[in-house]
Amino acid sequence: MEEEVKKDVKWMLMASLVLLLGSPFIYYYVSFGLPYDYQPNILFTHLRNISTLTFIITVLLATLYIADFWRREPLYITTTILFIVSMLLFFISCMQWIPYLLG
Repeated sequence: MEEEVKKDVKWMLMASLVLLLGSPFIYYYVSFGLPYDYQPNILFTHLRNISTLTFIITVLLATLYIADFWRREPLYITTTILFIVSMLLFFISCMQWIPYLLG
């Protein structure tokens, strides 16, 4: 059971790192297709910033879990919850482009 949990945390760490490092490229790539007079919504800007912070905290907690730095069960639960929250925030922040890309 312990090896499976450690493997899950490693996958969460890798996915968070890929999305943390790749999300600016995704944002800039999609923004090239937007109209020149596009004004970003302040809500989505804040969601994108919070999403980046949750990715950073998820990476930090997953690294602490793998390094056996603190109690393992609270780190695992917190890492899992923050990973889910960061994925939801990333998805919601990407939904701002749907009307512009489809229309």
